Amino acid sequence: MCLDPRTPSGDVPELHLVTRDGPLRKMVDQLQGCLGAELGYRMTGWHEAWVWGQDDGFALFDHHDFLVERGTHRVIPDSECWDLTRIWMRPALRRRGLLSAAWPRWRERYGEFRVERPLSPSMAAFVQQRRDRFHERVEET
Repeated sequence: MCLDPRTPSGDVPELHLVTRDGPLRKMVDQLQGCLGAELGYRMTGWHEAWVWGQDDGFALFDHHDFLVERGTHRVIPDSECWDLTRIWMRPALRRRGLLSAAWPRWRERYGEFRVERPLSPSMAAFVQQRRDRFHERVEET
């Protein structure tokens, strides 16, 4: 099932919320593992995920009550906040407005969430248009 390059039928896939104890958890973990293998690094955990269609794309959200200071890696207490930590969509579904359509739903659910870097140039431009905060990834040692 790893990131099948097939072209979707042209239908707009429905967006589903997946929780850690939900029935689609294994599929999200499998997609995350496939993407991690493709990119060459270990993927991080998640608390909630959103899946387009059956396996047309996914977005992972995590939450915690601290920030890690860029450069020093110092942990700073913060009010609980959500981070969009990973997002992937089949190439044939990109630039069709699916992310723009999902963003207000995510804002309603998570409030002012942060977007974890690194980002592709197109995703960075998308996030900057919405004036969202970035969050630097700090790898666990």
